[in-house]
Amino acid sequence: KTVRNKYGVLSSSLAMFRPDFVCRVTLPQKTKSSIIIPTEDDMMALFRETYDTSMEIPVLLGSISGMRASEIIGLRWSAVDLNKGTARIKEAKVLDQNREYVVKGTKTRAGTRTIRLLPHVCDALRRHYDPAQEYVVPLTYAQVYDRYQKALERCCPGKHYTFHELRHYACSVMIWMGMPVKYIADYLGHETENMVNQVYGHIMADKKDAMFDKLAQYYDGMFKSAGFGISDTKSDTNSD
Repeated sequence: KTVRNKYGVLSSSLAMFRPDFVCRVTLPQKTKSSIIIPTEDDMMALFRETYDTSMEIPVLLGSISGMRASEIIGLRWSAVDLNKGTARIKEAKVLDQNREYVVKGTKTRAGTRTIRLLPHVCDALRRHYDPAQEYVVPLTYAQVYDRYQKALERCCPGKHYTFHELRHYACSVMIWMGMPVKYIADYLGHETENMVNQVYGHIMADKKDAMFDKLAQYYDGMFKSAGFGISDTKSDTNSD
């Protein structure tokens, strides 16, 4: 893709300034990238390894809430409502041309969304809530990536899942649960309106809630069977 992009710029420039010049180039053949999805066993090992550490929230937000890394480090406590169990995703932290972190809007228009936080994620957020911190994850992407790789190496030696592949796991569980693609695209913030509208139509709010109830039951059962459990004490924190 990089070579094709560079050739596009070069050929357009030549067409403008040297229209008589004939450029004969054989571009590399396109290859279909394979999507790697972490296994449930590996994810459980990672959940155990990162439990009650600085990486618990990034891992849960990536693998269960399906958030992008830039959205995770850009999420403020003021955008999280623990009483309602929701998070408003409207910002992302990225590196600018000077290699400095800046806050900007989400990657796409569909990326700005309000997502439902499932019970295990809410429980972890309550445990990690710090009113002195502006951001839910007070780490840079480099710190998140470095700590994630070290945790993965400890609990899953030889495995090389990227942090973004946690998002693939979130998507795969939703597909396995039978959730319509439109719901998944809406939750993950994908710009796939045209394709989804042609095949699946519009989101139905009542069905959407039922689907996320089903998703919550799945994760509740998985974590409880692994001995985690949800805290009985509910925080009155509402940082919206």
